[in-house]
Amino acid sequence: KPEQLQKARKDQRKPDVIYNFYENLAKVVLENSIDNPALVFIADESGIGNDPSRIKAIGERGKPLSRVSGGSGRESTSVLACVAADGSVLPPFIIFQGGAVQARWTSPKTYPGTGYSVSTNGWMEEPQFFNWFESVFVKWVKDIRLQKNLQDKEALLLYD
Repeated sequence: KPEQLQKARKDQRKPDVIYNFYENLAKVVLENSIDNPALVFIADESGIGNDPSRIKAIGERGKPLSRVSGGSGRESTSVLACVAADGSVLPPFIIFQGGAVQARWTSPKTYPGTGYSVSTNGWMEEPQFFNWFESVFVKWVKDIRLQKNLQDKEALLLYD
């Protein structure tokens, strides 16, 4: 229910909850010797409505950008973004509302490695997260460990 969700969010802003989070995070980092920023990640998803009057465009700073209205006709779309503490950007993961990803919702000009999925409401749910985790995140971490000779190092993923 919206009221309960708002109260839960408000409760999470209390200083003791925040301090406790950072104390626990510090303990995890120290106990697992997590010291390489290439293996520390933050991921978050954002829902995008398809109301043309409320569309925001995202692109590279200083480069021309065009905004397209209309789109897929879907009611809701979510995008999961994940970056490492060293500034590396993992490919985005886009979740459309529907039963199956349709070719017209994707583009060959997209960011390399972009992943796609669907859910009944266009939101990130457990099956979509697991799909992203296995097909994008785990593969990325394995590749980084090999490239940087960090095979024995733990990775940390913070997900909101």
